[in-house]
Amino acid sequence: MRRLRLFPTLMLATLLALGGCDGVLMDPEDKINAAVPLAQEVNLRKLALMARLPKDARKAAETDLARILKLRALTCAKGFAPSRWTSVAATAAQLGDHACFAEQDAVIGKWIGLRMIGVVLADGPLRPVPAVAPKFIVAPGNIYEAIFASHAGVGVFRTQAGLALLELDGGKQIYAEPLSNQQPGALSANGRLQVVAQDGRLSVRQTEDGAVLLSLPQVSLARFHWLGKSAALYVNEGGKVMLIDFANGKESPAPELSGIESPVIAINDDETQFISATYRTVSKFELKRSGQNASIALLEEKPSNGLAWRTGNGALNADQRYFVEAGRDLTVTTLASFAQEKTPLEPMRLINVIATPDPDKMLVKAPTEAGKMANYLLSIKDQTMAPVDTGALLSERIIYIPVLKRLATISETKIALLDTLAAGDAVPLSTQIAKVVEQANARKLDIFKREEEGGSDARARDPFALSRAGNAAGFVGLPELTARKPRPDDVTKPVFAGMGSDVQVEAIGVYQPPRPSPGANAQGGGTIDVRVQAASKPIVLVLSSYERVNWRLSLAPGARLAAVVLSSYNNASDVVGNGGARVVRDKLPTAYERNNATYREFEESVRQLIGKPLYLFQGSYEGRAFSVGSN
Repeated sequence: MRRLRLFPTLMLATLLALGGCDGVLMDPEDKINAAVPLAQEVNLRKLALMARLPKDARKAAETDLARILKLRALTCAKGFAPSRWTSVAATAAQLGDHACFAEQDAVIGKWIGLRMIGVVLADGPLRPVPAVAPKFIVAPGNIYEAIFASHAGVGVFRTQAGLALLELDGGKQIYAEPLSNQQPGALSANGRLQVVAQDGRLSVRQTEDGAVLLSLPQVSLARFHWLGKSAALYVNEGGKVMLIDFANGKESPAPELSGIESPVIAINDDETQFISATYRTVSKFELKRSGQNASIALLEEKPSNGLAWRTGNGALNADQRYFVEAGRDLTVTTLASFAQEKTPLEPMRLINVIATPDPDKMLVKAPTEAGKMANYLLSIKDQTMAPVDTGALLSERIIYIPVLKRLATISETKIALLDTLAAGDAVPLSTQIAKVVEQANARKLDIFKREEEGGSDARARDPFALSRAGNAAGFVGLPELTARKPRPDDVTKPVFAGMGSDVQVEAIGVYQPPRPSPGANAQGGGTIDVRVQAASKPIVLVLSSYERVNWRLSLAPGARLAAVVLSSYNNASDVVGNGGARVVRDKLPTAYERNNATYREFEESVRQLIGKPLYLFQGSYEGRAFSVGSN
């Protein structure tokens, strides 16, 4: 009897030995995946993920991955199911649509990347926050932009040499890469991840080695936001808000939020409740978890009570209890209660709102009685302004570094930490407004008197006098005087109407040209060189500055320049080397970095002018040379 029971087993073994055992014991889906295995890169990323996951999480991830792989086989086999006796090689011969498998591999690769981001976000800070703030942080080149992690002692610096990740304590370089058209965005709280934009695509990558874990097409830096340690929001190319849950690798719509046009601010210690805004509304929402799934719950929504939610002219105070917005109104949002208090400032206007170590004080710029701009310490509680003496500082490029709780200045290659700011006596906002109005009106009357006495001679001697007097006081509707008559090559805004969508909009913003510039004087402006490379689409180039710039373009072979937009605050800039491209002169907000107070206003103005969003923005306080377009 025992021999009879063993007979089927022996017979099966004989058949396997004679006919081969390739895939006989596999399920049909496993055999299909064996016949067309995962792409090597995706498989390596899978192995790396499994090696990083704790034991329990690894078992759950393996179960999820098995389900995803089964779906891959069913999707791409298109109804074909190999029998038990069909070999892997024979199965492969039946599967002709390998493009489907490549598409599924991209989906699986994205899931692996999302899970890996979740693993990295759960790690501790890349470097500890210094117990004592350093006196200087020195970068390997002139600093265009500095981005800091909120809970780690690291920062990313964009310089003329490229991107550099540095320790704040000692300035040791952790990672660097040469200059390119990459635009760095926000760091994760632990400093281990950063979002970067390049060629119309946003990537999430590891800061230590630059390895890309996630890539999102047609997503700008301003439309991606970290949510605590396990999630993120972004606005896709269709304008929908999407929630990414890194804990399980899932992505889902968040219809509760109609859009995001502002920073997303955490308002509680465990970072589960947030505030964001659009052009019209301010929303309070919660990141909720039910089992393995995350979702967004809208808690409250009200009309936006100020412009700074969309212009970027606002900042959190030091203890993150208030969001202070400034412009023609001062709007203070108490984040915990969602209450907003609005104080009219017209005709005065505040800009450059920066936090200070004192939670009650914000550093702002405002017009003085003489019509110039100066720094003031603004009291949130008392609504007073105290003038700040910045004459002894290395630079007037002042920033606040939350992780160090210190103000600092940026000067060429150095960030210098400040101990204190010397401030004068505080005066009520209403008193400062009255002084500005009185002096501005006096200057305005003086100009008109001189014009009546001297006719057009006064205007000819100072063509910007009336405009400057009005702008300093914040008056609206004063006539804008141009430095010279339009040239034949200048055109007006309607030129963009016929361009359609087949253009690539790139912008360069600077505060000033290089100092000194050989062969140029202070009135004539310095020269900035721009190399226009060949690109897949014609380029509309926006050249913006505060001071006058002589822009010198050089077109690479194959470069297609559709138009040039020229903007400067005081004197009219000039451009040469634009070939047959038409020139549009327009008054745009000045922005030379993305966290500049007017960057969002600049971005929106460009979109309204041209009818397309910015593809790429490059900026620096002092520009020398840039390259636009890509081969």
